[in-house]
Amino acid sequence: MIRLLLEKFWQWLQMSEEEYNEIGLDQNKCEFEDDFPEFTEMLLCAKKVVNDNILDTASLDCLITVMALDNESGSIVEYIAEHSSNEQIEKIIRIGTSHLQNNARWQLTELLDKRKPSDYMMYLQILAQDFHPYVRRRARNQINYIKLGEHWDIYQKRKLYRAKFSKRSSKNCTLQKSLNCELCFNSLTGNEFDVIYTSAENKYCICENCFLDFQDEFQLTAK
Repeated sequence: MIRLLLEKFWQWLQMSEEEYNEIGLDQNKCEFEDDFPEFTEMLLCAKKVVNDNILDTASLDCLITVMALDNESGSIVEYIAEHSSNEQIEKIIRIGTSHLQNNARWQLTELLDKRKPSDYMMYLQILAQDFHPYVRRRARNQINYIKLGEHWDIYQKRKLYRAKFSKRSSKNCTLQKSLNCELCFNSLTGNEFDVIYTSAENKYCICENCFLDFQDEFQLTAK
């Protein structure tokens, strides 16, 4: 049923899936999806795929497509996160990372964050290398927050240690060409724009861009 409704949607839209995908991240051009007369029914069919724990690839591909069409409200990705079985989540993620629709792939970062299936960091890394810049940015932002949480217990304390900040090296950590920033994973080249700082309890190698991005949000101080 969901497949038939999607076929009717593309006919109604007078656009192919590929053509829709080209404008799918332009909100000024794609706020018309819910004008489709059977859009509500299509959402209900998508939820039925979840409720019935359907696992075949064709049905899950359709489910992910509807998730992309529903990107403005996010109701489908929320429903999947709350009601899908672990097995179904795993298949959705595997299929979704290579799905045609950009609006589906960036929503996977939210699904991964909410459900954290096995190898969820691997899937975030895959999405962080996506060809579309918005998908890449969403995935990399999610990785950054996870890394911050792992290193400094951000989600529990929301408080960081006062940091000592120095160019190129510190007593505990020496900058070398092989090092990568622990937040964005870009190579630290050792030039004057790359920095290292250590906290009272831990030491980290972080590029200046990441320090500037996060110092306000996490109350970092540089000395």
